[in-house]
Amino acid sequence: MKDQIKHRWIIVTPTVCQGDVPAYWDGDDKPVTYATEREAWKEIADTQIMKLQEFIDDDTRDDNEVPEFEPEDYVIDCCVYPDGVIATETHGVFFDPAKINEYR
Repeated sequence: MKDQIKHRWIIVTPTVCQGDVPAYWDGDDKPVTYATEREAWKEIADTQIMKLQEFIDDDTRDDNEVPEFEPEDYVIDCCVYPDGVIATETHGVFFDPAKINEYR
């Protein structure tokens, strides 16, 4: 079974009430995982670049409206099991598809 476990990377967002939660979800209500750490960090960078570009392009924004550019998201390594469970060393079971309603 060990050869079926995939070592991946996941982007998480820290929250006050729930602790760290997956930052990005796919169309099937599963956290997005990445093959490499660099790929995950590039996703965070791309998101920040898009926010900055929207800010630059939006002339209708009030001068007092300052968007949040400081990324809170960060990347941790994880294991994705054949049944879809995602586990991390620090969080244990981080996502369990059998409990999908708890994540909504």
